[in-house]
Parts: sequence; C-alpha cells; structure tokens
Amino acid sequence: MDGEEPDSVGDPSNPPPEELHIIQDPVAAFYGRLRRSIQALKNELQQQQPPSEAGRVLRTLNKIIRNVSENPGEMKFKKLRKGNQVMQTHIMPYKAAVEILKLIGFCDDDDDDGWGESESFLTLKRNDPGILWLAKSSLEEHMP
Repeated sequence: MDGEEPDSVGDPSNPPPEELHIIQDPVAAFYGRLRRSIQALKNELQQQQPPSEAGRVLRTLNKIIRNVSENPGEMKFKKLRKGNQVMQTHIMPYKAAVEILKLIGFCDDDDDDGWGESESFLTLKRNDPGILWLAKSSLEEHMP
C-alpha cells in the first residue's frame, strides 16, 4: 500500500464532489432567493417608510428568527398570529417580509376555535437550524 493515496470513501471530512453538489446547490439557491427577498424588502421599505421604521421591520424579522432558533421546542415562537399588533405593523404590510418568513419555513395556517371563528397564523413547519442561521446572519448584515 506504500505510495497509494488514502481512500476517502466513508471519510465524512472529505466527501466526494458529487455529494458536495447535492448539499451546495440547494443552499446556494436558497441563499440567492433569501438575498433577493431581503433586497426587495429594503426597496419596499425605502419607498414607503422612514429609516427608523425600516430598522424596526428588520429587527422584528431578526427577533422572530432568533427566538425560533434559540428556542426550537417552544411552539409560541413557531406560531405567529397574523392579527398580532406587531405582525400587523411590522411584517404583514410588507410582501417581502412575509416572503422571507415563508422562505425559512413558515406557512399560512388557520385555526378554528371550535365556535366557528377562525384565526390566521404563520406556522413554522420546517425547523432547519442551518437555514435559520443563514437567514438571521443575512438580515443582520442589513440592519442599521
């Protein structure tokens, strides 16, 4: 075996190139969509709001993502009531803000209270720590 290169099969620190593409391609696509959504949000905010409000929207998004990533077992952070005052003021009016939340795994959801009344939520269905970290760090780059 002298002079032969070590076999990297089964070595998790040196995956074959085809495995790297399986991982890298979806991450690169997600990151591209995320960056476009953040830029769209910034454009939307610049057209409609003063800089102080833009900062509040970005901080609110960041806080939602931080709460979910730091408390993955807590349902209260995974279920955002659309009628909540903070959501109504800082998230729901901005198409790109809602798009960012949906990109990271939040989905539209309705709950029936049993009395015929329904309430709308954004509920985190995909809790991926890597995606949450990437979204949080990307938003922090754009925060004032």
